[in-house]
Amino acid sequence: MKPALCLLVLFVACAPDTQPLDAFACGGDVDCPLDRRCTQGYCTLRNDDVGDDGAAQDTGEGDEPDEDVGPDAVADDVMEDSRADAEDVLSDAVEPDPCQGQICGDAPCVAAGGACLTSCAAGWNQSFFTEYMAPPTSDSNAYELPHTDFVSSVTASIDAVLEGDGPLAERHASEVRYVLCAADGVAVWRHSMDARGRPRVALRPTATGVVLEVPHPFFEARTLDLAREVFEQGSATALVVSGTHRCASDTESVCTGVTTACSDDGRGYRLSDPGHTTGSTFHAIHVLLASRFPEAVVVSLHGFVDDGVVLSDGIQVDDGLSAITQGPLLALADALLNEIDEPVLVCRPAAGHQVTDSKCGTANVQGRHVNGSPDACGIRPAEASSRFVHLTLSTTLRRAREPLLRAFGQVFP
Repeated sequence: MKPALCLLVLFVACAPDTQPLDAFACGGDVDCPLDRRCTQGYCTLRNDDVGDDGAAQDTGEGDEPDEDVGPDAVADDVMEDSRADAEDVLSDAVEPDPCQGQICGDAPCVAAGGACLTSCAAGWNQSFFTEYMAPPTSDSNAYELPHTDFVSSVTASIDAVLEGDGPLAERHASEVRYVLCAADGVAVWRHSMDARGRPRVALRPTATGVVLEVPHPFFEARTLDLAREVFEQGSATALVVSGTHRCASDTESVCTGVTTACSDDGRGYRLSDPGHTTGSTFHAIHVLLASRFPEAVVVSLHGFVDDGVVLSDGIQVDDGLSAITQGPLLALADALLNEIDEPVLVCRPAAGHQVTDSKCGTANVQGRHVNGSPDACGIRPAEASSRFVHLTLSTTLRRAREPLLRAFGQVFP
């Protein structure tokens, strides 16, 4: 035992000058006592918390905290951090109410964008059920085109909401017997006399998504239901719905195109068909929204008795244009292909899709307009703008709409 002891004493005596005075060797098979730790080959007291560079060292698990950081101080720091985080979340989630303290009629105003408007008594969506509408009926000859002053007042009202001027918007609406109100950030225009066949509009001024158009809600059943439910998903900018049956006028539109929708002999479209006349309030609203939201895609919803779905950008395969390789129409077609078990057809060549020359919407005046036609009533556009989708759906798909809603949610989140 004596030689081993002598070696240990010799080792300690020869240690470098930087060795702590109360340290002894450790490492390998040699452990330190419980009150010490192994540092750079030597056992040092655990309260020696200053390293060679003068910086405080990690005390390790089980060490006591500094004297000035007790449980109360730690709790205070945690509380302060949590309070700051909560304030950051609230500041991000809650936007100031521009209408706070303002009264519209007999109740507090409701905001739609920056405009303060009268509150809708039953919510915005109650105005968009066909069950609650009484339009001019088929073959009644009860529909007449509105006067240009009427159209101007309606578009001026919508424009005023977009500019954040609620009183001006309500004044223009009342000039032509439109009821204007708001709920959940959505402005709603509804004419007080359904028998006139005027369109209804829902507008979400803060959104920059799709504009949904329903030109035939009383002829192509449940197209309005689909449009309303897509709008409810929250990304759509506007919903424009015709207030008349498409066959409620005996007078033919001067716009080009023929149809068997209102007769068996392939006559021209009727004045009461807003998808095929440029003199309607419906079309004027479309033109305004397409201008105010230049990046928005216009989706015109339709129905037919066949199986499947047909998507068109208003251009037909025989128009000589190239295949569709990108854009919202192709994205929606791809999404539908994954969601439904019925055929998905397109009117121009597109990878993975069948091509058809039926239900392509080439005479639709809203499509012609956003595709850049110099005369939407009479001239087909030279090219597609990628801003128009003419969507025609089977009866089955219009009844069971969940797959359609999922597809819309993927393309227009």
